[in-house]
Amino acid sequence: MAKEYIRRGYECYIFRADKNISRISEEIPDGMEGIKYISIPSLKTVGVHGRFDPAVLDRYEIDIFQIEGDNQLFLPGLIRHLKKAGPPFFYYLGVLHSNSKSRPARLIMNILIKRNIKLYRQGKCFVKTGALREECLRAGIRDVTLAPVGLDLSVIPKDPGSVYGSRKVLSEKYGLDPYAKWLLFVGRMEEYKRPLDAVKVIKALKGWQLIMIGTGSLNEAVDREADKIRNDRKILHIHKIENKNMFIWYSAADCFLNLNPDEIFGMSMMEANIRGCRVVAVTAPGPLEIIKEGLNGFIAESPEEAAGLIDRELDRERIREYAVRNFTWARAVDEFEEYIKNSFPDIKKLF
Repeated sequence: MAKEYIRRGYECYIFRADKNISRISEEIPDGMEGIKYISIPSLKTVGVHGRFDPAVLDRYEIDIFQIEGDNQLFLPGLIRHLKKAGPPFFYYLGVLHSNSKSRPARLIMNILIKRNIKLYRQGKCFVKTGALREECLRAGIRDVTLAPVGLDLSVIPKDPGSVYGSRKVLSEKYGLDPYAKWLLFVGRMEEYKRPLDAVKVIKALKGWQLIMIGTGSLNEAVDREADKIRNDRKILHIHKIENKNMFIWYSAADCFLNLNPDEIFGMSMMEANIRGCRVVAVTAPGPLEIIKEGLNGFIAESPEEAAGLIDRELDRERIREYAVRNFTWARAVDEFEEYIKNSFPDIKKLF
């Protein structure tokens, strides 16, 4: 997103709290003039929630702040300072409530987060999904605009090669059948991603091989279930692959499977589409935002229904074209920039 801003002539300062440092550090990423990471010592840390001295921000003379507030516990203190100091700000939200697996922690967090919701009701909010926009409206947050999450196309390899060429390379390395259909499952081997359901799905299919990429607490359970059917259907489980090397898998796969019923964004689904790979996913906010039924994938109500959709082919080139047109940060920054130019026309430096 910052790269898209600097392409349009802005400067971007990205501030973050860091509990592991004792003094402010500044870094300009390689090849990214116009972007500066600024790490500020955290005064207090609770899980992923960090509090720093907001007075540090004043020395950078920022014109406007883009606040990734979400459900951060220490947001109210930051906003009090900004209101006193004077620079304008707006919010960019991905979630409103806690997703903790601990029910007591979730209940406590959601009580505390009501303070954030009160602030969002008073300000301009952009949100990452249509589902969150509806949730905001239900919560009484009225000034809400959709600015969808996108991909950074500059880090995606330009030449994917042919589907068969990609399969040839991978089949020789991993012992897969290049002539079979490949079903790709990418994600943590944890219950919320439903990897064991992916094994059940492959049992219902003929002529397919399942490639699972990811690691987690269910590794052994997944491998045990996979071993039961290895005699007649190949399942490959790879624990870890660098993100830059994932795109050859997206190019080679026939279909990408997502079974997480709580998927919020689904960046892997976008990346698969960029390579022309169709997606079959169970209903969740992320897939509902990403998938245009029958063009780049299909939505299912259950893993069983998903299994029945996987054989339905779609045109890879149309999928690629749709993804390039719709899944970039340019769409989100278009929304931010329209708001900034209309409200604060002289601004060039962002948080």
